[in-house]
Amino acid sequence: MTSTQLNEVSEIIRETELKLSEITSHNVKLDFIITDDEHKRVHPSMDIIIDIVAETLGLSVHDIKKRSRKRELVDARYIICDIAHLYTELPKRAIGMSLGGLDHATVLHGRNVVKDLLLTNSDFRARYNNCKTKIQETWAK
Repeated sequence: MTSTQLNEVSEIIRETELKLSEITSHNVKLDFIITDDEHKRVHPSMDIIIDIVAETLGLSVHDIKKRSRKRELVDARYIICDIAHLYTELPKRAIGMSLGGLDHATVLHGRNVVKDLLLTNSDFRARYNNCKTKIQETWAK
């Protein structure tokens, strides 16, 4: 390739990266995420999941995202991790980043805790099912 061709390719790459960045930033501001599979499924965004869980549990989004070990906030984050895994195709890292910078291992641990609590704690199970139902009702419309 000549230097002119390399410059053209570099320019195309920069333009593509810019467009991708614009698309990503718009996607975060929307209430949904569009996946590009053959079924064209639409999923709620992390922001919507977090908002619905916070509202349902009577917590603030700010409190859920801050680093606190209060049981009610940890439970809320874990509920969000599990529901986000069920309703989005986001990787664990992206789910964790949406919750204030949790790493993928914390998201995985949260999902495991949810599984255990659903089997053993009826109060937790009721809160979880209430959050899940609200999200299902919102996205069934």
